[in-house]
Amino acid sequence: VSDEVFSQPGFDIHPWFAVSVLAGEEKATKNDPEGSAIYSPGMRDQLRKVALNGGNILVSGSYVATDFMTASDTLARNFAAEVLKYRWTSGHATRTGEFYSTDYGLPWFWLQSGFNAGQRSDIYTVESPDILAPAAEGAFIPFRYASNHTTASVAWNGKYKSLVLGFPLEAIIHQVELNQLGRQIIEFFEGSVNERVFHPSPGDIHDPFGALVRTDPTQRQIHLIFSAHDTGEGFRKILDVLDQYGIPASFFLTGHFLRQENFREIVREMVDKNHYVGPHSDNHLLYMPWENRDSLLVTHEQFAADLRANLVELEKFGITRDKATWYLAPYEWYNKKIVDWTVGEGMKLLNFTPGIGTQTDYTTPDMVNYRSSDQIMEGISRYEAFDAHALNGVIMLIHPGTEPAREDKFYLRLTYLLDQLVSKGYTFRRF
Repeated sequence: VSDEVFSQPGFDIHPWFAVSVLAGEEKATKNDPEGSAIYSPGMRDQLRKVALNGGNILVSGSYVATDFMTASDTLARNFAAEVLKYRWTSGHATRTGEFYSTDYGLPWFWLQSGFNAGQRSDIYTVESPDILAPAAEGAFIPFRYASNHTTASVAWNGKYKSLVLGFPLEAIIHQVELNQLGRQIIEFFEGSVNERVFHPSPGDIHDPFGALVRTDPTQRQIHLIFSAHDTGEGFRKILDVLDQYGIPASFFLTGHFLRQENFREIVREMVDKNHYVGPHSDNHLLYMPWENRDSLLVTHEQFAADLRANLVELEKFGITRDKATWYLAPYEWYNKKIVDWTVGEGMKLLNFTPGIGTQTDYTTPDMVNYRSSDQIMEGISRYEAFDAHALNGVIMLIHPGTEPAREDKFYLRLTYLLDQLVSKGYTFRRF
């Protein structure tokens, strides 16, 4: 229906699953006596009713915020902040039209796409899309503009749901991507998708010993894992960066680490923020000689006793056995016997993806296999360039603590790494 019809008090909003306001390039003119061209008094009243009835609201357009700022319409500006939970930051957001989903939008939104910011005969040109910002605690950012990483959309998931796009939905260039976004918006409104947790699939890759080393490479997702035994000076930095990007991760901690008083608050924070926290053995045992992977240095009984002691420490943080489903072996060194014993304890063993190279961030300059942070970053780029599936499904192991002799801490590159990966459209899953 037209906005004029919808804005009439007699229009019944109750039968509709969602209301979509496609504002296109509509906006008020400066000193417009009518105020906002998008949020007329009647439109505001009707959308308030939708919200009060627990409905779903989608708004898209080039000037969804510039509109009421240009007209100095305080009532419309307050409505946008109070009901739709967004505010204006700036116009002229991008010249490229490219945008990407953030992990704040997961599990609903995962898309890398673009709208027409150039000259086409079939789609009008979006000349000045808006940069938005959340206007309420709990509002989140599902999409950013790729050229400058500014906010392209704001969403709200409360007693009602809303999604505001700072660009016209109908200007998305590729129909397939427009359809994908449409489905994702419906899923968001329905609340019908799973959490940001990895679920096994037939496409997952296991090594010859039976450990999971890569998830389905047809899916554009990455798994960040962190392990710790006796050092962890980088945990504060790591958790802050993960929180900044809204990315879930997996932490594998030894019993020895969990018993350290100075790490207890950081472990509680991992649990509270819904990261995976699982076992990494109790005392970081070496299961087999480095030179002979077919032999063992521990008995089945020693293995089980050590792992169970680790689980006891995890339970002190509320991580019961049914939650500790994945295990990372100490030193990431194991064989089929260890994998089988892990299964016997009710868990599955995983490891980093061979060739990714991030696990070498523990090395010190005096070691033959030393890798600097620059070399590790270069290795990730090479892997992505030469692997048929790029970084899809890879498991990246990063150490939150290293020996003092390693001053070049790779975890300090985490912001740069995630910025690169997110801008390329990768999403993240925890175990």
